[in-house]
Amino acid sequence: MTQGRDPGLQPERTALAWRRTALALMIGPVAAARLLAPGSGVLAAAAAGGGLLIGICIAALATRRQRAVERVLAGVEDPVALPDALLLALTAAVLLLAGLFSLGLLLYAR
Repeated sequence: MTQGRDPGLQPERTALAWRRTALALMIGPVAAARLLAPGSGVLAAAAAGGGLLIGICIAALATRRQRAVERVLAGVEDPVALPDALLLALTAAVLLLAGLFSLGLLLYAR
């Protein structure tokens, strides 16, 4: 029996999940800015722009990660070349900041 690439679709499903996460991080702030624009125009626009930028960065990191995993699975690179947890840490930090920002907006609106 030869050892080769696992024919499963786990790497592709993981890449799609990261793309959905990046898309949600891009669309969520834009939708929130649309709702908040009448009350806080500049702040809402800045949040939407920041959300778009962060979502694009996460999408780029996810694409880079998927390509690295594909190269390792194809046997082109050593398994040591697998990506670290930077993508996960960045996403967690973004979600924490977004939650704190949302909490601040709710408290400010009162």
